[in-house]
Amino acid sequence: AGNVLARAAAELLGKLASLVLFAVLARKTGQQGLGAFVLAFAFLQIALIPVDLGYDRWLVKRLAGDARDQRPLTEVLALKLASAIPVAAVAV
Repeated sequence: AGNVLARAAAELLGKLASLVLFAVLARKTGQQGLGAFVLAFAFLQIALIPVDLGYDRWLVKRLAGDARDQRPLTEVLALKLASAIPVAAVAV
């Protein structure tokens, strides 16, 4: 129950921080600047889909079985880096 409450509070705080970010960004940069930021943010979300590919969920399952084995963490980081480099090259 404590973990659920902590996660719920963190989610709520994250949403509130996003709202504040967009409000401040809209005030400082205007409509054009906010539109460019939202477009870049949406593009980034789409471009990063191949980098994730479910690695995080797989890692959680592996570490739940044996938390002392740190090899899966290194493997996931290497896979994400290996897939992020070509994605970044294409995105640029």
